[in-house]
Order: sequence, then structure tokens, then C-alpha cells
Amino acid sequence: LAAIRNPHVDIIGHPTGRLIGSRPGADIHFEEFLQAAADYGVMLEINANPPRLDLDDIQAAAAQAKGIPIVIDTDSHSVNGFEVLQYGVFQARRAGLTREDVANTLPLAEFQQRLRRG
Repeated sequence: LAAIRNPHVDIIGHPTGRLIGSRPGADIHFEEFLQAAADYGVMLEINANPPRLDLDDIQAAAAQAKGIPIVIDTDSHSVNGFEVLQYGVFQARRAGLTREDVANTLPLAEFQQRLRRG
């Protein structure tokens, strides 16, 4: 919650830290986490990397229900990792998200307006 309250944080990446098959997500009070993100205007990431897919579809749908913008990220460390973006899109679709729910589908100027620092 301290990160969400930090005025320099716009997006929380792979919020639970899970690695599918090797590490469960952090045991956090998710409702409190979502409420803080909504209250402070912090976006949440769907990490498209197949071992992560964090947020999961249920968590992403809960975030969307609170009006929290989502960003889809590939967790790439080089241009070769961009091909996993489709898995993040699939995750968002499973959650019932539309283009309007995904902040990084916006034109750059509109995306920048969603940042807390403007």
C-alpha cells in the first residue's frame, strides 16, 4: 500500500508477484489493495509474460469494476519478448475488459493525462 500512496507511482507492475507453477502470488488483502489503487488513481498491470499472467482474469475484472485502469505489459527485456503481448490481451479479454479499460491503448496524450503527474 505504501507504493500506491507514493505520489511518484503511476502503475503497479505484476502486483502479486506470482510465477505460475513455481511461486504463488503474495498473500495480500486484495480488496484493500484495489480500493487504494482506485482512491489514489494508480493503474495496475496485466503482465503478459506466460509464467506470470499477473493480474489474473478474476483480479483484473475486480479492478475494472472499481474503475481502475489496466495496462498490458510484456515484461520484455529485449524486443524479442514483445511476441507475448497477445497473452496479456487474452487475459484482459477473459476478464471482460475492453479497449477503453486498457490505458495503454489510448493515444499518447490521453495516456499521459491518466498519469498522476499529468
